[in-house]
Amino acid sequence: MTGRWAKVRRTDMPMAFVLMLLSCLSIQAIALDPGTIAVPSITGANMDMPKPLITPPSMDMANSSTKVTVVEGKRDPFSDGSPFNETETSEADKVSGDWTVRFANRSDVSLGLTLWASGGSKVMGFGELRESQAKNSVSASGSFEGELLMLKVKSAAPKFPDQRYDGCDLDLVLANETLFGSYILKWNGEILDEGNATAVRI
Repeated sequence: MTGRWAKVRRTDMPMAFVLMLLSCLSIQAIALDPGTIAVPSITGANMDMPKPLITPPSMDMANSSTKVTVVEGKRDPFSDGSPFNETETSEADKVSGDWTVRFANRSDVSLGLTLWASGGSKVMGFGELRESQAKNSVSASGSFEGELLMLKVKSAAPKFPDQRYDGCDLDLVLANETLFGSYILKWNGEILDEGNATAVRI
């Protein structure tokens, strides 16, 4: 008897499980109203597109004003309102013009010169060597060594009677539109007189 009952219980257990499942399904079906469609409880994927992140452009404009760049050590050509000129004035250009040279030890002798720049630091010119009432035409040539103008003046015409000098060496420095320095007066290459000299514009 015991073995038969055990066999029956093992046979009825699957059937009881099936009946229990059907009972649950019927309960869920009764809970829905007629005509209602069951909606799956699975949450669908979010199909909304992400909003693009747009950064508004900056309205701060860079300063577009034009500025004149001046290289260090160079003068702005328009700073004084003068026309543009890239050429810088040389020392030779600064002494161009008419000059009267006077000798400190000789009031009876003077030298009149017209000078001009002849390229780079070179200077050329012509003029007159005056001794008392006599005049002798001369030519001049020289150059700048830094700020020092070294000029040689030589007789360019036949010597007049009683002429004492036929040449002059000048070492001069320009300051405040005046040339200061020393002189050597010569005759036939021989030094006859020397001292301080001053040249002023005329």
